[in-house]
Amino acid sequence: MTRTGVSYFGVRIPRHARRDLEDIAGRGYTAVLHTFSENDLAYYRGTMAEIVAASHELRLEVQMCPWGVGRTFGGEAESRWVTFHPEACQVLDDGRRVATGCLNNLPSRLEPTTSSGMSRTGRCPSTSASTIPTAGPAAATSAGGSPDWIWPLV
Repeated sequence: MTRTGVSYFGVRIPRHARRDLEDIAGRGYTAVLHTFSENDLAYYRGTMAEIVAASHELRLEVQMCPWGVGRTFGGEAESRWVTFHPEACQVLDDGRRVATGCLNNLPSRLEPTTSSGMSRTGRCPSTSASTIPTAGPAAATSAGGSPDWIWPLV
């Protein structure tokens, strides 16, 4: 069976998303990649769950992509995550921290900030277990729509 997918992002009004997803499925696509940003994590968790559920109802395989989260993928938007977690940002080889989440840092693996790649030096500061957040991509879809695949969790 041939699988074909398309990315879908930007629309957070479920009725509009559903109409678009119906069109996507009607054109023969079998998969959809939904972006999931820090803004979605903060304000649209339930909406994203509805959109994922609608995708599944249309028999589309769902993938989630952390878009611009922690400024590690995409990065067009400002990152609240790096402001709230400066201890978990990348460290350059001269010791300076930069406003980009470190992929080797445990909290960044638990929150939707992961993507492929590493910091420029491959080093990250350590973080105590008490700072590990409980939010993450799975929390975004807990209202009945869970993705088939979250791209890519490290």
